[in-house]
Amino acid sequence: MEFKAEQLASTLIIGSDYVADVAGFADKAVNAGVTMIILNETRLEGVEKQNLAQYIRDITRAKQVAFLIADDVKLAEAVAADGVYVSDRHQVAEVSAAALAAGLYTGVAINNRTELLEDVPAGLAFYSVSPVYPSAHVDETQPIEHLAGLTTVVQNSTLPVVAMGGITVARLKDIVRMGVHGAAAVDAFVNAEDLDATVKAFNDTFGGMTVDQALGNTRYGLAIPGKHTNAVQGELH
Repeated sequence: MEFKAEQLASTLIIGSDYVADVAGFADKAVNAGVTMIILNETRLEGVEKQNLAQYIRDITRAKQVAFLIADDVKLAEAVAADGVYVSDRHQVAEVSAAALAAGLYTGVAINNRTELLEDVPAGLAFYSVSPVYPSAHVDETQPIEHLAGLTTVVQNSTLPVVAMGGITVARLKDIVRMGVHGAAAVDAFVNAEDLDATVKAFNDTFGGMTVDQALGNTRYGLAIPGKHTNAVQGELH
């Protein structure tokens, strides 16, 4: 599946650290309409991990939902995932090269403007920026400066940006003004009283957003036309 920025609208981070029944919750999330799932599985290994990844690949493919695996190119290639999520930006060049060779795109986690890449490797599709808000799942010694820090990343990024860390439905109206193309979350989805309504709120906020809309929705003057891209050139898996 070719990467498009609108795939970032409602991004679920999932793994055994966050929910007991990963497969079952992923199934519910796909049916609720999430646009991307990133599997960050640290407890399972070997066949068990591959079986879980394959199950999520199968259900996401059926609904045209983007599926990435954190930090594991070999597994992503084995289950025909769409991409690889790179949690350590220092590894992004190496991982992106391996992923591109396997027909996969990549996204990379960064913390602030100073971590934007001067030389963007081929196949890198998006940045995730975290933590935008305090989060139990993100341990940063130098957390991003709330929305102001997110703004500076968007202003200086050549790639689409997804916001991560402490995201709630109530905060979406503020995040979208920063010019991001989506928001990624664990608890907002896993702990939702109404998962369908929560996913709809994410998708209604970000879904189908154009570059002009992303920049025009901000009151902070982000505007550098052309700084965002909506797709990685070429047919990626």
